[in-house]
Amino acid sequence: MVCTYDIRFFCGDGTGHVRTAGFRVRSGFAIAVVIQGSARSWQVQACRKVLLCADDGPYARFPFHPLVEMEGSKAAMASRKAVAVVRRVARREMAALLAAVGPIDAAGVAGGSLIDPDAIANAHMRAHAKEGRLYRTEVAAALRRGGIAAQVLGDRDILPAVAGRHGLAPERLRDLLKRSGRGVFRPWSADEKLATLGALSQLGVAPPKSTC
Repeated sequence: MVCTYDIRFFCGDGTGHVRTAGFRVRSGFAIAVVIQGSARSWQVQACRKVLLCADDGPYARFPFHPLVEMEGSKAAMASRKAVAVVRRVARREMAALLAAVGPIDAAGVAGGSLIDPDAIANAHMRAHAKEGRLYRTEVAAALRRGGIAAQVLGDRDILPAVAGRHGLAPERLRDLLKRSGRGVFRPWSADEKLATLGALSQLGVAPPKSTC
């Protein structure tokens, strides 16, 4: 589906055609969406799941949990090893994704809550916050290694920010998100829509470098 609405908006070099990616980062994986077009008219081209961790091991998805569930030097060692595996896997899988989807002009990363983990008193919640920061940092780092400008955004702020930038009511943007991938990509749930918002956040931000 091509999403079009009657609004004039500067995009890239004025040609109005760029290719952007959005990522919804979760523990152990990310949903990636690629869109092409302009702020006035765009279409979802691809939607993929990217693994960011190994698929086995007790702390594969949650590499900071040893600091909560174990004690002393063993906890620190187990966490360091698990973090190293996440970084290695995320780097490999993100590189493979970027090679598969082709040139991208810019990317937006919807990374959950951006609160500083050290500000969280509860140890278990702090571990989850550290994991969220690790995964979104690795996704953004992989994009930048690929020469792609990346912006990290909080889930709560992204929809009103994109709606305001594009001159749309939030309800209208929600409707466009719902229809943009429905019947084409399965599933097309909240994660896919947040990834699409990440991609939309970059329309009109970066000049195009790909051939569209």
